Amino acid sequence: MSVDTGLRVAEPSVAYFTDGLSNTTQVNSDTAESPRRVTANEEDTTNGAHTGESSFRDLTLEESSGDAFVSSPQNNHGESMCFSFAEQPSFNIQVGDQYNLQASFSPSLSNIFLEDGFQSAHFSDAYPCLEKQANLLDLPDVNATSATTQSATEINLATTELSQTQKPKPKLYNLTVADDLVRQLVDLFFDRVSGFVPILHRPQFYARYLQKRREDAIGQNLSLEGGLMLNSIMALSARFSNAAHFANVAPTCRGESFAKEAQSIYADGTRLQGDGFVPSLQYLQGCILLSFYHNTNSSNSFGWTLTGVCARLAYDLEIDIVDEDICQQPNLFSNQWSSTEEWVLREENRRAWWSVWELDTFASTVVRRPFTIDRNKMQVLLPCSDERWFEEQPIASAPMGLTPATAWRSLQGSPNQDERAWFLVANFLMALAYDLKVQTGVSPQARAEIESALTCFSLNLPNHFRLNSSMFVFNDSTFARSNWIITTNIILQSARTYEALIVCSSEDVARSPSGSPTNIPFDPDEQRAVAQKCVQHAHEVVRAIKAWSADYIAYSSPFIVCSLVGPAAMHILQTSSEGSSALSSLNRDVVCLGIAQYARHWGLGSIMLDLTRALNKLIGVDPTALTAREQELAIRYAQIAPSIRGKPRSTSLPLSSTP
Repeated sequence: MSVDTGLRVAEPSVAYFTDGLSNTTQVNSDTAESPRRVTANEEDTTNGAHTGESSFRDLTLEESSGDAFVSSPQNNHGESMCFSFAEQPSFNIQVGDQYNLQASFSPSLSNIFLEDGFQSAHFSDAYPCLEKQANLLDLPDVNATSATTQSATEINLATTELSQTQKPKPKLYNLTVADDLVRQLVDLFFDRVSGFVPILHRPQFYARYLQKRREDAIGQNLSLEGGLMLNSIMALSARFSNAAHFANVAPTCRGESFAKEAQSIYADGTRLQGDGFVPSLQYLQGCILLSFYHNTNSSNSFGWTLTGVCARLAYDLEIDIVDEDICQQPNLFSNQWSSTEEWVLREENRRAWWSVWELDTFASTVVRRPFTIDRNKMQVLLPCSDERWFEEQPIASAPMGLTPATAWRSLQGSPNQDERAWFLVANFLMALAYDLKVQTGVSPQARAEIESALTCFSLNLPNHFRLNSSMFVFNDSTFARSNWIITTNIILQSARTYEALIVCSSEDVARSPSGSPTNIPFDPDEQRAVAQKCVQHAHEVVRAIKAWSADYIAYSSPFIVCSLVGPAAMHILQTSSEGSSALSSLNRDVVCLGIAQYARHWGLGSIMLDLTRALNKLIGVDPTALTAREQELAIRYAQIAPSIRGKPRSTSLPLSSTP
């Protein structure tokens, strides 16, 4: 537009002042109410440099005495000018990224015109940025025979477009597969995988990502959190798909492309955190799923690194103390929620926390990494059943006891008796036993305490956790609960094996580079007693596998496969009874076939199957020599494997079960 001779105001007053100075002159002040002053900053051309468009810094609102002033360029007399707008219906102009300028405009700006005596040259020379802004807003030409009006709405749209040129739009993500496959893989995740990583509220997830989107746009224009989560979901569930898309691709490899996409999006999120991106619970959930994929797929270090990231994100979100208020109240099981919505959200946070804790426990006890989570400072209730959560039926729960004496009774008297909650207690006790096993100089009192706690926990289990229970049934609607029962029994035996091996600990134990005890001078009687304990615990693992349905083993937590390696390679002392020897061989076969069920779908299962073969060589079952890979596995998984130094002996201790 052209800017002509001056500024003319029809109804509002016009005030003149020098920007940044105190001396001001007001014209027609008798018609003006007390003003509010708005100062226009200099032009910011950062975003417009490459597009030919100019961008502006935000207008600064200065509270004065009433009316709104917008600073303007100097007139011919060297004075600066501002406009005063009478109080009218509120009108929002958003300029820049930080301020919403709420000034009171008249319904139209047609009453603001250029006044005689003010040349456009001065306007452009003194304040070129405002000349450009005026062009963008298309102010009316005073030379026109009739003043052309422009509605506030039109100016608002123009200014909004201007602000959008300054603020980069968030990057959106598209999935790489057809929408029908996306839907199938999401269904498979909730049907097959969510049972052991139950962090997503199925009804809410479907409403957000599937039902509110067009059928042909499910995988389009996703946020960073949505792209990370969906790709991680498909990476985990693709192994169970029979879609033509995965023809001739091994089940353990079907999720690789989705995992790579998820890892790329995760990298974007990491970079954006330096630019103001604040990780949310949804972002953490995506990271948890991606960490589960890597920890169950291979032995690379990224899974462990990402587990640490998940723990730190959980601390940043403060979900480690999500139930701090409940844990401190005198009556634990009363007033745990003020609304159903609050309870549903708290439960979501609890489930995220316990999944992060499981990841950390797995990495620490199997590969002997340091714990990231301080389990002595958790204030989080144990999770309830999926059915109650999905149907939004609140139920009171209990926190985890933090010592052996309190942990075993965590669910005693609790209205919540969910199977996964019992599994988490067993896993917690196993971690406590592991801590004692790797320590030196453990006191007899500490050893006796963990032994008694494990016995109390076993006796306190609900009746349907007994392996000979007639209620123990597997089908598509009950397998998740049944899997938690089986895995609770297996983890309990792992904990008991660690407890038995505490007896072998000594302040003077020399350790191999892999961390395995070597050359321990055991008393022969003590050694035989410990060996028999370990054999007994291994037989209990065999019982659990025999009660398992082969069709549903792979739908349980893949971390459990590490607990099967010790019993699979156990060395049972030879006896004169051929039947006993044959039974020992059959028991090893049972456990090996259980490991093979995991190996069909999970990379971690294949690793454990290879490790089992290596251990059979180490204990003399297989006379062939160890390969380089088998030696590497034996060193990496030192908590499962014995030391590879020296020749195996018939008096070797049985291998311990691990979580």
